[in-house]
Amino acid sequence: MRYVLAMALIGALLICFDIWCTHTRSLIPLSISETVVDMELREEKHHGIDDVCLIRTSDSNNKASLRHIDSSIYENLEIGDQIKKEAGETSLMVNDRAITLEFSQDAKGMVQAQLVAGSIIALLLILSARNKAAHNDRVGRGGVESV
Repeated sequence: MRYVLAMALIGALLICFDIWCTHTRSLIPLSISETVVDMELREEKHHGIDDVCLIRTSDSNNKASLRHIDSSIYENLEIGDQIKKEAGETSLMVNDRAITLEFSQDAKGMVQAQLVAGSIIALLLILSARNKAAHNDRVGRGGVESV
């Protein structure tokens, strides 16, 4: 049973991590005050649909970051842009203009997919617990355990 619980915990952590990663691409959950120092577009199988948009940024302490961002933000940035926002805000200041931020269809779809994955994990936990209880009942009543 410990193995099942460990796997369920790992599954839950991976679900949370996946949701966090897809949502941070919108920059909404993040607090940022940085300069764009480089930009890279990695084209994927369906060009324009699932491309990977990366920016390298530097803050006032010259701490560099590599960020995977949504294409709707990427299209509005250039090298040298100053970007700034507080965590939770839905607008990004790019130099002196504001860009409206929203969660992508990918992020919204990921929540739905992960809810299904979480439900499957919960179902497997319940079935495993019931199976373990039934096994303990058989062994407790003098049943023979097969190995």
